[in-house]
Amino acid sequence: MVDAYILIEVKPGTEIQVREKLERMKEVKSVEAVYGDYDLISKVTVRNMQKLQEFITKKLRSIKDITSTTTMICLE
Repeated sequence: MVDAYILIEVKPGTEIQVREKLERMKEVKSVEAVYGDYDLISKVTVRNMQKLQEFITKKLRSIKDITSTTTMICLE
């Protein structure tokens, strides 16, 4: 299994809607609103690196209000 934290920037005023969309995704284990350079931080767990790539490119990037992401992959 691969765990990763994804730092997410969203369009102003869309934090709640994006958070709710993320919480419905099976890969997402938690989502927190944060202050600073990012608006949300999410922990995801997937089977392997290919599944992480698919999650980011197909699911995360399909949410129109997300403006940027930074992914940090956890060490074992």
